[in-house]
Amino acid sequence: MAGIFDTFGVNPDEVTVPTGGGPGEGVYPNVAIKRSEIVKGEFEKGDRAGEKFIKWIIGYEIPGYEFLKEEHIFLPTRPAGPDGHWDTTVIGQRNGYDVSEDSQNQYNMGILKKRLLSLGIPESRLKTVVPGDLIGIDNIVLTLKKKGDWVNISEVAIAKPTDTNLPQADNSDLESASGLWD
Repeated sequence: MAGIFDTFGVNPDEVTVPTGGGPGEGVYPNVAIKRSEIVKGEFEKGDRAGEKFIKWIIGYEIPGYEFLKEEHIFLPTRPAGPDGHWDTTVIGQRNGYDVSEDSQNQYNMGILKKRLLSLGIPESRLKTVVPGDLIGIDNIVLTLKKKGDWVNISEVAIAKPTDTNLPQADNSDLESASGLWD
């Protein structure tokens, strides 16, 4: 019977074991977006099991790390009503505050807006931006902070030539990248 390595024709002695995991807390310059897509799914576990979700996944390539650092921004699962709001019936509590479909969706859309603006997308383009527009944005400074067992993205910004305390990336593509949304 063939084992897993034999099945794929790979000599396990020639395979390098990854070390160090992902990036830890810190500020990472020269980051680029390599993944940007909207996915739909269903929660499989916990108190939200069976509930549908839609999220925008942004994958950041950090120099020196093999895998992308991903950010998942949850989106509404249906359009808002004619007044721009969703159901305001309280569906639970979070951090001592009442939560409704409307308050949760408004919060999530606020997170998305903040992220898109921090990536240099002008407010005038927010209504028409699509995931593919983010692919290739580079010269990003990514700040990661540890929260519990996880290292989360806490801040995203486009590096400016005046950021003298950071290693400088080649800024020649910055104008053309921001021109995507002008």
